[in-house]
Amino acid sequence: MKIAIEQFLTKQNINDDLFYSSLIAELEEIIEEELSKDIEEMNAELIDDCCVAIENLRNALNGEKTEKYKAFLGVERIIKQHNKK
Repeated sequence: MKIAIEQFLTKQNINDDLFYSSLIAELEEIIEEELSKDIEEMNAELIDDCCVAIENLRNALNGEKTEKYKAFLGVERIIKQHNKK
């Protein structure tokens, strides 16, 4: 699993800008992985969830506390979906 996602799961270093930036990059990688698949295999819901989480993480980087909570809920959902594979 990706490093920032592992940190998220263990609640390590989840309040710094580097963590948010790393998590955004990892979510973007998940999107790229999904987009590289055949359309029948692509998980559109996972892509949408990643996009929403990225937007909320970017808002959290700008200091919006409610967006941090939304982003973390989104990441938890993404991890569950990604681990189903």
